[in-house]
Amino acid sequence: MMKRLLVLVFAIQIVFQTVQAMHATVDVYQFQNDNKSYVEIFFYILGSSVKSGEELPPSVRIQYMIMKDSAVAAGDKYNLVTNTRDKGDFMDLRRHYLTPGNYTVVVEIKDNYNSEDIVRFSRDVTIGEESAMASLSDLQLLSIASKSEDKNDKWTKNDVRCIPLPFGFCPDSQDQLNVYAELYHTDQTLSADFYIKYVIAASSTPEVELFTSHKRHAPGAVIPLLHAIDISGLSTGHFVLKLGVYTQSHELICEKEVFFARSNPEADAELLENFDKYFAYSFTLKMDADSVNYALKALVPKISPTKMDALNYLIKAGELEEQRRFIHRFWLESQPADPEAAYITYMHVANVVDEMFKSGFGYGFETDRGNIFMKYGAPNDVISVEDEMSAPPYEIWVYYNFPVTSQFNVKFLFYAPELANSYELLHSTCENEINNRAWEQILYKSALSETSSGDFIDARPVSDNFNRRAKEYFTDF
Repeated sequence: MMKRLLVLVFAIQIVFQTVQAMHATVDVYQFQNDNKSYVEIFFYILGSSVKSGEELPPSVRIQYMIMKDSAVAAGDKYNLVTNTRDKGDFMDLRRHYLTPGNYTVVVEIKDNYNSEDIVRFSRDVTIGEESAMASLSDLQLLSIASKSEDKNDKWTKNDVRCIPLPFGFCPDSQDQLNVYAELYHTDQTLSADFYIKYVIAASSTPEVELFTSHKRHAPGAVIPLLHAIDISGLSTGHFVLKLGVYTQSHELICEKEVFFARSNPEADAELLENFDKYFAYSFTLKMDADSVNYALKALVPKISPTKMDALNYLIKAGELEEQRRFIHRFWLESQPADPEAAYITYMHVANVVDEMFKSGFGYGFETDRGNIFMKYGAPNDVISVEDEMSAPPYEIWVYYNFPVTSQFNVKFLFYAPELANSYELLHSTCENEINNRAWEQILYKSALSETSSGDFIDARPVSDNFNRRAKEYFTDF
């Protein structure tokens, strides 16, 4: 029987990563104008990742559709061309007004001089019914923010020129984080001044506030909110920016949040220079050998490949103080303001995952399912199949939004070839994980004589029927 289970999200990880193929991003934002909702679709493609023609500048083909109930509500197909041959970046913005309902924005971007280089994106959007309640637009992080009265400029709204921040990434050259949002209908729900609270926190410990600021506002029909935050002292890491609207009696009216990544080697170096001073008061000094060993093993899914050899050495033969220093440095780099809080939050997740996926071969977070959970957080949906006659038990995990690789609808397929609780990762659509062309043949090895081509040697798909539905689940969910 197939069971679909919604799982609570325990952890979210944001990583900025460079890829060798075309590097593009698509962001979708919701705003209002004259009480009508619209979406902004922002396209950004790194010019250096796109090929040139022999005598022509680089160009990409963009095709997008906004789907509602299998019908196309809006869309377009067009070329973007750089002005010169120096591979400048591509950037565009499109707006569409939408009626209330559920939509899916589907985007395909193709390199015009490399037909095999195609990236696709999908994003679900819900437009709510018109309401007089106070509400916020999406938060839009900006690379450029300036005043503008040019009504014909597509980048301008409410006299603010807004160029979104590509990939949600702030390089070390950017010491100021700009955020734009719009607040609606406070004139209909509030009779006195209110205030906006801006908070930055590490994404691993969102409850620990690294930065806060407040701004007071009078009620209004539409209030544009443009705010600049000094992030010069913010070290490298992954963060969340929260914007909350509060009454003078501290009652929360509405809130939104957005994630971003930051690179700041100068702040990182300063942090490491003071490492010995911090270690003298480290929370790790209170941990016994068993707790240290458990914590080190739980870190495996979070460690970069360059540090994996050092971690393996420490687990097998390291001295206790060296092990404590490794744990402390990892969490100090991740959350300089409160490394212990970050450690406690992460280990709570590790304990839960350990119980969820415990087997006779190690801790639950050391299994394939536990490892993926610790890396990427809980899936949005799980399809669990236990009684297909042609296959061992298997699970398909679905992540609707996967910012780690800027993908959407990422899927992982685990199976239990020994019919035990030890599930192995067989196939995924994640760019960082295993992608197995022959996954159907391995899963349905007892049905290899029934491939769709009659030849199962060259990773051909297995014919679908009632007892072989993995491809259907993998495609449709």
